[in-house]
Amino acid sequence: MLRSLVGSEMCIRDRDFPVLSGRVVDAAGMMTRAQAEALQARLAAHEASSSDQLVVATVPNLQGYEIADFANRLARHWGIGQEGENNGVLLLVARDERQVRIEVGYGLEGTLTDALSRIVIENDILPRFRSADFAGGIAAGADAIVSILSGNADEVRARAERNAGWNGEGVDDWISPVSYTHLRAHETPEH
Repeated sequence: MLRSLVGSEMCIRDRDFPVLSGRVVDAAGMMTRAQAEALQARLAAHEASSSDQLVVATVPNLQGYEIADFANRLARHWGIGQEGENNGVLLLVARDERQVRIEVGYGLEGTLTDALSRIVIENDILPRFRSADFAGGIAAGADAIVSILSGNADEVRARAERNAGWNGEGVDDWISPVSYTHLRAHETPEH
């Protein structure tokens, strides 16, 4: 089945997406099995205690598509979050394009805001990625998202303020600033 995008955008077919095999889908091979399993256990515990569903996905590449479109369609295809609650979050890492995106369901937009998503990417994920610690960056980003969803956004903001002087100078950027700008999706999947 082919899904068309509005305007001159390209199309993404369902078969182009990785299979949803759990809360961690490491299609790009950026984590060891043990790292993925440990993260999967933490995400399952959070989901069991809150019903909010966070899925982490790594893909080798975006197949020529924009990360915003790919992330939104992947989240919708997988049906992340509970039906009627729209309480799903997708943390997507595109290895070859060196891009990261946090896609947030409508039911969580008031908790995991654009500003907080940016803080998570800039302070928890990117510094580790720039040191080639991809599994550490993914885990730190997922843990920060869980912390925010659990009501600890002030802790994440305080950490960002403490690290405000760090600007990454002297380190090759893993992701360009435009790559990780967080834009809201018009629709978020229901489970």
